[in-house]
Amino acid sequence: MPVNVAIVGPAGSGKTTLFHALTAGRGADGVAMIDVPDGRLTRLAEAVQPAKTTPAQVRVEDSPPGSRAQRVGFARQADVLLKVARCFGPEPDPVAELEEFALDLVLADLASVERRLDVVAKEARAGKKDAQAETEVLAAAKQHLDAGQQLHTLTLEPDQRAMLLGIFPVTLKPAVYVANAAEALLPGGGEPAAKVNKLA
Repeated sequence: MPVNVAIVGPAGSGKTTLFHALTAGRGADGVAMIDVPDGRLTRLAEAVQPAKTTPAQVRVEDSPPGSRAQRVGFARQADVLLKVARCFGPEPDPVAELEEFALDLVLADLASVERRLDVVAKEARAGKKDAQAETEVLAAAKQHLDAGQQLHTLTLEPDQRAMLLGIFPVTLKPAVYVANAAEALLPGGGEPAAKVNKLA
C-alpha cells in the first residue's frame, strides 16, 4: 500500500502548483501516483537487467477547497503532510501563515484528546486495564496542545505514542516543509525560505 501524502498549507501558498509540478500534470481530481526516484533500484536494474522494473510509488493528494474543519479532516487522513509555505508575492510571512495553519491542527487534536479523556476517565472508574496509563499520556498531550505545541514535539515512548494513534492526531504526523519561493530568489529562496527552513 503506497504512502499517502497530503499537500496542505495556508490558502494561496501554491499547493495546487506544487501538485502539478510533482505529478507533471498527470493527476486527476487532485490525486496522483508518483514514482519515487531510487538510485539503488537503477543500479540493481543495470546489474540484473530484468524485463521490468517497478519503482516505489507514493499517492499525492492536493488539498481541496473547503472550511478549516474540512482541511483538518483532509490532513488527518494522510500518512505524511507536505506543508507548503508562501515565500513569494508582496511581504511574504510564511512563518506566521504556517503557524496559523498549525493552530487549526493543534485545536483539532486538542478537541480529540479532550473527547478521549472523557471516555478513558469512565473506563478508569470501571477498572479497565491500562486506562490509567492512557489517562496520563492524554493528560500530557492535552497540556502540550494547550500550550500551542504540536504533538510531534512531545517526547513519547513508543507505547505512549501508540496510545495516541487511536485518536488520529494530525500534529503527530511526519511533515515536510516546502518553501514556495519566487523564481528570482532561486535557488536559495531568500529570507522567507530561510525562515521556513528554521521551522523544519
